[in-house]
Amino acid sequence: MSDVQDRWKVKLDQTWDVLGPFPIHAREQHYLSPAFPLNLEESIDYLKTWPSAYADGGRVGWKSTQLREDGSLHVKFPEIRWKRLRDTEGWAALQHHAVLRTTLTLHPPQVPSVESLDISLELHVHLRQASYFTLRPMNYKISPFHPVWYAGNIYDLERTLPQIVPLSITNSTPEPIQFDLFVSGDYEIRLFGDPHAQNSEVPTQVIHVDVAVNPATNQVNHEPTQDVICDFVDGYSFGEAIGVGVRASTGWWTVVDVALGDKISAENIKIRLLRTTQIAPSQSRVVPIIIQQEGPFRHKSLPIELTLFSNLNNAITTVSVCLPVIHLKSWTSMERRAIRGSYFYAQSMPTTFIAVSPVLLGLDKPRPPILALHGAGVDILQQDFWVLSLPKNKYSWMVVPTGRTSWVHPTIPAPVLYPLTIRKGLDWHGPSAKDAFESVNALSSILIKRPDWSLNAPPVNMPVVAIGHSNGGQGVWYLASRYPDRVLAIVPAAGYIKSTEGMIIAFRSAHFIDPALRAILESSFTADDNDLHLPNLVGTPILAIHGGDDDNVPVWHSREAVSVLQAWLPSANVSFREDQNQCHWYSSVLNNAQVQDFLDNYTNLSKGDSPSVKEFTLTVYAPRDCGSLYGWKIERVLLPGRLARLHVDLREPHLSRITTTNINGFSLTSKSPRRGSHVFHVDCSSIDAPADIDGVVCFERTTNGHWQIANEPLPVPPPSRIQSILSSPAPMTIVIPSTSRSPELSSALRIAHDLNAYHRIDAEIVNESEALVRSQMGSWADGNIIFIGTSSSPFVEAVIEKKRTAVKLCDGRLIINERLEQPGEGRQTRQIVWISDLILFQAVLFLHPHLAKQDASILFLVYTDASSLERAARLLPIRTGVAVPDWLVTSPLMDQYGAAGIKAAGLWGNNWDLNLATAWFS
Repeated sequence: MSDVQDRWKVKLDQTWDVLGPFPIHAREQHYLSPAFPLNLEESIDYLKTWPSAYADGGRVGWKSTQLREDGSLHVKFPEIRWKRLRDTEGWAALQHHAVLRTTLTLHPPQVPSVESLDISLELHVHLRQASYFTLRPMNYKISPFHPVWYAGNIYDLERTLPQIVPLSITNSTPEPIQFDLFVSGDYEIRLFGDPHAQNSEVPTQVIHVDVAVNPATNQVNHEPTQDVICDFVDGYSFGEAIGVGVRASTGWWTVVDVALGDKISAENIKIRLLRTTQIAPSQSRVVPIIIQQEGPFRHKSLPIELTLFSNLNNAITTVSVCLPVIHLKSWTSMERRAIRGSYFYAQSMPTTFIAVSPVLLGLDKPRPPILALHGAGVDILQQDFWVLSLPKNKYSWMVVPTGRTSWVHPTIPAPVLYPLTIRKGLDWHGPSAKDAFESVNALSSILIKRPDWSLNAPPVNMPVVAIGHSNGGQGVWYLASRYPDRVLAIVPAAGYIKSTEGMIIAFRSAHFIDPALRAILESSFTADDNDLHLPNLVGTPILAIHGGDDDNVPVWHSREAVSVLQAWLPSANVSFREDQNQCHWYSSVLNNAQVQDFLDNYTNLSKGDSPSVKEFTLTVYAPRDCGSLYGWKIERVLLPGRLARLHVDLREPHLSRITTTNINGFSLTSKSPRRGSHVFHVDCSSIDAPADIDGVVCFERTTNGHWQIANEPLPVPPPSRIQSILSSPAPMTIVIPSTSRSPELSSALRIAHDLNAYHRIDAEIVNESEALVRSQMGSWADGNIIFIGTSSSPFVEAVIEKKRTAVKLCDGRLIINERLEQPGEGRQTRQIVWISDLILFQAVLFLHPHLAKQDASILFLVYTDASSLERAARLLPIRTGVAVPDWLVTSPLMDQYGAAGIKAAGLWGNNWDLNLATAWFS
């Protein structure tokens, strides 16, 4: 807030109105209206009460709380008998929703300058530890009002930029302007912590609100919190990727060039843009820059000058930054080094990781890297306690990836906060999993490029030994069970068995939803369920660890994981260590003699080509997100939405007995040729294989149910949920009808902000004219695409007319249809047609094949009005636990009934057709 007389000031009322608490699922606010049970398009009666099962008498009304001096709100309901709820329903009963309201006042300049009379304004709002906020003008009845919801920084993520809220007012306004500021406050025990840790039975939300007002000038600003740079070792960068954070206040700008500052000699170091970067108004992006060296660099900072071109008026501007450089000495056998490395995630996103050099150098051969996955609440770039708590890596390099973000509370010391949190990014799934493996490969590439670093450098794609704690322990279970051929051995500590445990207990939708719809929605979680994929680990050495008195992730999670694994193979190589009287985190959880011996043993081994077990079952739900087991890989399922299992029996020489369940295609990769003839007995089919199998052999099911060797690679199957859009092979592209101020641009900017905040995923915003040109020229990049618009859009028409899915256009309306012809006498045709906008004010979300790339997708977000657009945008699954399958149709009923208000949902079939077995229509 500025005291300068010619500037606007913003003030929040210290008193906040609070309505609640209401039972809610930990992610249900993405389906319900964030203002539930209110309708903000109507007047609010502050004397009215509302039904709530948590309150004595079954109703709650408005109360008030005060904003504290530190800018925090403490929201709690001591009148609720929380202990009694917890005694019968468990800790998940503490999860609840509340609506908060206060007055935000904008005071105009006391002495406005003539030059600034017509400058538009923007609010910079940083809402921490709450899910959503919106502003409603006090005079909202003058013109139609539809809430525009901005996501809060619910996890208090470090280095997250504020949300930018444009204001349709100028400095010429003479009087103060007031808004109702509404906040959706959602208590999650895994977010705010167990109140028992504070010797209390009453759960408390602690919410921070920071608001500033600034003129929306035609400027481009440096955002230093978004910068990315690696360490320099003996004068050389430990990676070639650096990034500079830039935000455009107004206008569209493109970064077209980069140069070193004048004070730096160009003889030893050079930089260049990896690609041009277009920035939308109020958007922030990280500009990817490649650094190259011909000699050592010794300066303490790296001055960089970016050149930007205005897409609107052809103006040119520059942004000068100075990136601090940390210099380290090279590692030795006497002293390990923890080094910040960098690489380009998904082709062009500058990303850092920590690499720890091995104790023993000069070994006869490279050893498997150790992949160490941190838990939620650990910022590995600013906190070193996690690396210091790991066992020694005697033979191997250790890689500690970020997992895209840490999901940490930076104001609380990590050892205090760490036991109170559980969620991190996508729980080391999706983009987090990709980042983990790409960080290991990045280390290999960095070491191999310099001869004096290449000693002990592991080759690219070498299998790893994985260790991790808490969410990292769960991530270890996940990576090893989804990509068993890439993981030699694992040490999961204090890992939960799956993220849905305890999340779905008291949620509003359950009281209204059709069981068939609920099953389809919850199938979106199946790909994350570690217990269903545990049979893939029967040949993997495992040392599971858990504190016997863990008050965050109960010890039964590890016990159950071990039990499930042994149910598949009683002789599985799995050991369980339960440390009695220990809680969630303790310094010796991984740093002990047993773990050290385990690592020393398995980093001295290599993964052999022949299976350690002669009979095993590969279980897969989403083939796109799973790798191979002993070279066997499920490529396509027969019926999406159901588990697929491949049972392999290799006990007889020259014969592989294969039994399939719900499989349409699988493959075998073999690096060691089989000598002599070999027969594959697949279900009821016998297939003679070539004498030497070397490479990939694909098996496909024929139309009559028999099996044969395919002549070409099997096509990539459709994704199993909309969350797959986050696993983009390159930066995303968001397509909107117009780049002028519009609801679509607002949604695109908010989505781009959340993608960066929650996952450090980059996104470019373009209009559909540019998108159509890219389609015609075949110049699409490799990344996934998100389209936001109406069904009358030319881009929608151009894509849908290719007829690659069951979605079609009819008289300007989207339809989903299927034609089934039944052979025989009196051939009949059955047509199923469902019109998406039969009911007003709803939106359709659906995945579609990419226009040019086989392993990428398009997410269409097609809406009818402003309210339906907001409803659909909240369903983009930025967080875990948001159940959205391949396609879904919203309705206004969702505001009050949550997921039960959905009009239709389902999974695509293998050929992107309508799969009636996994489709639901109201």
